[in-house]
Amino acid sequence: MNKKLLLSVVAIPLLAGGVIYYSSLESNSSVEATLAQSTEVRVNDVSFNSDNLDSTTTSNPKTIRGELEVYPFEEGVNKADLIVKVKIIGNIGEVTEPVPKSVFNTQILSAQKDDPTLDSESISIMQQGNSEVLFNGNELFKENEEYILFLKKAVGPVAEEYPNLYWILGEESNMYKSISNNLVEKQGHVDEELKDVESNQISTLEENTSTQILIEEEFIKKIKSITNNY
Repeated sequence: MNKKLLLSVVAIPLLAGGVIYYSSLESNSSVEATLAQSTEVRVNDVSFNSDNLDSTTTSNPKTIRGELEVYPFEEGVNKADLIVKVKIIGNIGEVTEPVPKSVFNTQILSAQKDDPTLDSESISIMQQGNSEVLFNGNELFKENEEYILFLKKAVGPVAEEYPNLYWILGEESNMYKSISNNLVEKQGHVDEELKDVESNQISTLEENTSTQILIEEEFIKKIKSITNNY
């Protein structure tokens, strides 16, 4: 499972799971200075090319485009430190410099892959984007929504500020939103490895969004077949 796909985006990841974006926003002058040092940067298997900057957004909040590596399903399961179904409790913080991020308090409803270092039923999760800037047009989590998420343990100063902090591996490509009883919607990128657990339900996302509707029970079984987390 060495095949990796790149979404059409622009980004540099941080150790804490953040991404540095380039935009035309004046408040991002520190980001612009960082990116001006090179036309191409590659960190942790994520590439940035300053020739692909998207500075045409005029909406509020603005949309910024970033580049994320998308892992095939089985590889994503193996790379994740924690895979859980969570309920969003609320937004507990925002970061604007150098990377726009939001931090959410969540309640764990079930675990599909355990993190042996975690001893809590609640965790903090970082999502790219905040009230001023949306990452790849992704809406921010809302209170009481439920998701299955592939997560990585956050490190660095921001992890000291928020307890049990994780970031989302592959961002929207590993966000699975509960949309009805026993159905979840993959928020971005069609994965051929998940065709066998697809539903015939029509997507609730925009027509040009690559997504899949999955049968939750079968999807969880597929995860656990790899993690042996029965």
